[in-house]
Amino acid sequence: MAERRGALSATERDVCAQAAVARLMALPALARPPRAAATLAAYVAIRGELDPAGALEVARAAGFGVALPRIETPWPPRLRFHRATGPDDLCEGPHGLTEPVVSCPEVPIEELDIMLVPGLAFDASGRRLGQGGGYYDAASRDLRERRAAAGRPPAVLIGFAYDFQIVETCPADERDVAVDLVVTERRVLEARAAV
Repeated sequence: MAERRGALSATERDVCAQAAVARLMALPALARPPRAAATLAAYVAIRGELDPAGALEVARAAGFGVALPRIETPWPPRLRFHRATGPDDLCEGPHGLTEPVVSCPEVPIEELDIMLVPGLAFDASGRRLGQGGGYYDAASRDLRERRAAAGRPPAVLIGFAYDFQIVETCPADERDVAVDLVVTERRVLEARAAV
């Protein structure tokens, strides 16, 4: 999958990203104006990932706060999310990532209402194959647990990927956290098994 993703031309990536962003922003959770202080957590695309950058600008204009991840610790894998308002808030991070500068305000994970999750592959049950570091599984688990403990409605986890990254079955075990939806340039899949 990573090779196929990396082989896409810049034009193909842009066309797919525009179509996927349009589908994403049409979802009920993002199409209506947010309640006060609603926050969308996303990522900065690397290595040919489907790029959500267009959605971030639309979400900001609609009133959402946007948070991006910083790697806090490599082991155990831990992400912290920081409010970012644009390119000036970003710097080079580990593993070829682009992440918010350390001075960007941290957003407590339980305040994330929607999280876009990258991956190598997804299936119709919401299972996800990541890069193997466990960062997004740990963050997704922490997000769900902390929101439940705070008595807040569940956050929506959304896989964001090219349509060719949808496979019959992704391997999963008890450490893996399923997403609620998968958005591609061609469709939106409501995950059957996501909890």
